[in-house]
Amino acid sequence: MALFGRHKKSAPADERVTPEVLVQAAASLGLQQAPDAGIRDFPSDQIKRASRVLHGFAPEPSSTLHGGAIPNMFYNDVFAGTIDGRAIKVANVRTPMESMSLEYMAKVQSTSLVTVELSTLVPYAVEPRLRHQVIHGFEMATGDAEFDAAFRVVGLFAMGESPFSPEARRLIEAHRDWIFLFDGPLLMSVGLPAFTTGDDLTTRVREVVGVVNAFPASAGTIDHSVDDLLTRIGQLNSVEEAMTFLQALSPSDRERLAKSPTPLAKFADVQTPDEITQRFMSLDMNERMQVLAMFEKTQ
Repeated sequence: MALFGRHKKSAPADERVTPEVLVQAAASLGLQQAPDAGIRDFPSDQIKRASRVLHGFAPEPSSTLHGGAIPNMFYNDVFAGTIDGRAIKVANVRTPMESMSLEYMAKVQSTSLVTVELSTLVPYAVEPRLRHQVIHGFEMATGDAEFDAAFRVVGLFAMGESPFSPEARRLIEAHRDWIFLFDGPLLMSVGLPAFTTGDDLTTRVREVVGVVNAFPASAGTIDHSVDDLLTRIGQLNSVEEAMTFLQALSPSDRERLAKSPTPLAKFADVQTPDEITQRFMSLDMNERMQVLAMFEKTQ
């Protein structure tokens, strides 16, 4: 029975029509409405965690005041297109979160999302130092003490120097309510506020593209030549699967692997289990950790 006899409700779905001002602003950038643009294929767990933290919540839901499950996150105001040769997607993210209301189990909070196509792999994330942390991984110093005091740069594995140039850091530092997540060849910027005006959308997209353009060429240049190879690597779940994968590579795959931004690039020229094991043992400890970290699936 609900408290005081009230029926517990889920947060109501946002069924409004996308405002025309957002449609026009997106069109001015070359983006079109695309409700089926595949945005639901994005790593929604990361986006939800970021949205929760930006609104002051812990990254994972706690039990609600009245019990019951919290509804799923959803998207609307979705646009897609190409800017400067990069695939871009834009959306408002609606995330039901714990509510103190006696009427609703959850209240929908809104954040905005901009995704930009990058090179084939960027294993980093950047988040402001808020009450809660979104990303687990190896925290990296950029050498900029003021930036490092305000933001965390986190790598999926330790990789030495970060790719964030002084210009990229300057542009990121202007926004203490944006979180930058990377998913292979994709940069996702989750931020506040949600898109409500045309200026919100156009300014945000241009600024996120500006951050990408400030990356070093190795991180920002689009190269699709190893996309399929990296997709196959991303599906490996164990060292044993990686050894089988390495043994089955064709000569052309080996050439592409050697040039790819993955720890397995160091194994491009080895083929037998003994050779693979010897190569692994020849790596320094940090390089070994990079390889092993590939099979530790993030939560």
